[in-house]
Amino acid sequence: MKHLTALLFAGLLANPVKAQPTEFRCLVSVDAATPIRLQFDFPQSEHARAAVRYQRGSKPIPLRALKTSSVEMSPGRPFEFTTLWKEPGKNGGTYTVATQGALINEFTYRRARDRKTIRFEEDMGAMGTSRCAWKK
Repeated sequence: MKHLTALLFAGLLANPVKAQPTEFRCLVSVDAATPIRLQFDFPQSEHARAAVRYQRGSKPIPLRALKTSSVEMSPGRPFEFTTLWKEPGKNGGTYTVATQGALINEFTYRRARDRKTIRFEEDMGAMGTSRCAWKK
């Protein structure tokens, strides 16, 4: 699993157009009545943890990788890596993040209390230099 996780992050760094030095992405919910905005921070090393920071949240939530899988989508293209991330605590939800190179193909959050799944997509307009810059 460590090898696959390392490949995932190497793939994210491979695309200079989208890759950021701090490796984060800004996302917004797709189907929520009121948009939910979050910043997902990718780990900077094989042993680091990811984190998620909500627009209205007070601090980042550390995430632990539960499992990573990979699929070759088409020959000669980057593999798609899917990682399941877990929030701390027994009531912590899970995030599913599927990336192919620097692209996020899927990002969902599943709440633990009611098992509701919320889909997200990248919010390119919120990308700042070191963190998401959401308009109020």
